[in-house]
Amino acid sequence: MIKTWAMLGVAIVTAIYAQLTDGGIDQQEAITIAGTAVGAFGVYIVPNMEDGLAYYAKGFVSFLTAGLAVLYVVIQGGLTQAEIIEVVLAGCAAIGLTSGLGNKGYVFAVKRPTVGQAVASGEAGPGRLT
Repeated sequence: MIKTWAMLGVAIVTAIYAQLTDGGIDQQEAITIAGTAVGAFGVYIVPNMEDGLAYYAKGFVSFLTAGLAVLYVVIQGGLTQAEIIEVVLAGCAAIGLTSGLGNKGYVFAVKRPTVGQAVASGEAGPGRLT
């Protein structure tokens, strides 16, 4: 519960600080505020979700966090199409879409079998790499 209030406090202080430093909120400050809001969402709401939905919500938070981090850097001077693609690819990499598409299980959080399940299915065992 302390993490929740701390993250919410950081989001509020970030927004206030961005406004007070120069009398307005520029694009990079808006991205910083959005990042702290996503962090607050990830700290408070996601852990309280049902398991099935939480897998997707964790991926959503990871996607947004990575995308916003790249966006913060590339937004200076405007966005090009290549930079927008970079933002999307960073988000996809954060959720494992670049390497996880062929895996069975969840798209956002690849659910791997336990050792017992892998042995029972023949995927693991003596002489097999896991």
